[in-house]
Amino acid sequence: MKQMDERQNSILELLNRENKVYVPDLSEQFNVSEVTIRKDLKDLEDRGLLRRVHGGAERVHDARVAVESTLGQLMLIHMNEKQTIARAAFPLIEDGDAVLLDASTTTRELARLIRASDLSELTIITPAPEIALDLCDNDRFQVILIGGILRPSLKTSMGPIAIDTLKGLHADKAFIGVNGIDIAVGLTTQNLFECEMKRRIIESSTRSYVLADASKTNTVALGVICPVSAVDYIVTDEGVSENLAGRLEEQGVEVIIARN
Repeated sequence: MKQMDERQNSILELLNRENKVYVPDLSEQFNVSEVTIRKDLKDLEDRGLLRRVHGGAERVHDARVAVESTLGQLMLIHMNEKQTIARAAFPLIEDGDAVLLDASTTTRELARLIRASDLSELTIITPAPEIALDLCDNDRFQVILIGGILRPSLKTSMGPIAIDTLKGLHADKAFIGVNGIDIAVGLTTQNLFECEMKRRIIESSTRSYVLADASKTNTVALGVICPVSAVDYIVTDEGVSENLAGRLEEQGVEVIIARN
């Protein structure tokens, strides 16, 4: 599964650069059979990430394709927007809330605001060790660190242990980041295991908030988390188009625009 995930992610990266890829070239590049490549392309097409054509595949409906980055790389991208979004999300948290925070860069900015605040009696649940360590020395917070397989590139735990832990928990509010927001495909992320984790976080909360800057819109990544209609709110920045915001609200999602 890991090799397949990495290969499919690499195929998407090539497609993002070249707009079209060919089965024989991919077979040679990844040293697998053309049958395997065709299965990869079908799997990616089923997820709405490409369109198969004769001899290969092409990008689909002008959507940008997100590929996996490390946390360090992500921390350098659109940080002003992420901080603005975190400031808009912060007032949504109230004393006494049980809050689920995933390991995304924008939720880390939100965690910093929580740490500096006078909020009290919060329960913070997170798979991100750095967030847990940053908040655990405050006696106004109870911090629950979700264990599991630690993914070093994103500094988060995931996998069956983490999923089983979440099944036994419920939060008032969940805040997650995503790598793609697309009306047709849904909310997507780069890693299939992280995808399952985010889906479970949404299911384990009364209200779910997606924190995503406008660069994530009309973008798709490998793992489909859920339809956009499965979350309650999307907090984004002023770069989001009015058309997309309107279409999201037609799906029952409240769009909160963060302003500087």
